[in-house]
Amino acid sequence: SAVGVNRVEQEIPNASLSISKKPDLFDGATKRDVLSWIAEASAAFARFNRYGLLELVRFTDTGVEYTERDYVSVSPYTYKVPQIDKLHIRNASSNDEEILGSGENGYLIQDNPFLKPNASLYVQGRSSGSSSPSDTILSALSDVGTFNPVAADTFADWTMQAGDVVTFKSGTDIYKTPVYTMRMTWKG
Repeated sequence: SAVGVNRVEQEIPNASLSISKKPDLFDGATKRDVLSWIAEASAAFARFNRYGLLELVRFTDTGVEYTERDYVSVSPYTYKVPQIDKLHIRNASSNDEEILGSGENGYLIQDNPFLKPNASLYVQGRSSGSSSPSDTILSALSDVGTFNPVAADTFADWTMQAGDVVTFKSGTDIYKTPVYTMRMTWKG
């Protein structure tokens, strides 16, 4: 593997794209920087799975529901995160910017050498009539939908991991939310 770790063999969005010249940002970049740029260009994030393999993950609805008997506490935040409906790709050192979508909740990608604004000027491998790399990213980000963030203290569920979308039921309230981070403790 190019970054020195074993990875899961998987389909990666925008993987067929190639860059016509070495980006300036590669000078001094770490392998972690390059990996984060690749993940961002795939509308994903990188994580190591339970088998120690690197994988790129998007938020995925697991269908798992936690009821009051499955957790100690669930504390919903007082706001909802709206669906992402706009994408900004920006180069901070110039006036290059690309905006897709027309909504209110935008997502910013800045200084990713794999995603230059108006990518057709920089990137090779896109066939005529196909979706642009930016279209692919906006579509994936929009798939998450509106959600109500929660902080939850659950009983040991070793199957939950960052990237899962799970549902918490508290009385008549239902909170479907992505798992961004988690911490496990053992008191045994």
